[in-house]
Amino acid sequence: MFSNQINGSPKRGVLAPIQLLEHSLLNTPKEQSSFQQPVEPMEELKQTRQELKEIKQKLDVATDTIASTHRAVMNLIENSNVKLTLQPPPPSS
Repeated sequence: MFSNQINGSPKRGVLAPIQLLEHSLLNTPKEQSSFQQPVEPMEELKQTRQELKEIKQKLDVATDTIASTHRAVMNLIENSNVKLTLQPPPPSS
């Protein structure tokens, strides 16, 4: 579980993901990030924010694709002669 405190100061509700990320990055020992070149915490945060923006853009494109596919399928169903009905589940034994 995530703590609802950062540096001893209580926060109300759930922390925003960027706050958790910032807290994690600022409190991560440098030995854990040995696979990368040493980077200052603020520079690392800037890089991470940029990566998150790029991921969000990709997710937005995927969301739009899913929504348009759903609309197309629903239009096909509405315009077809096939009627879809929900069947009750078979009686359990």
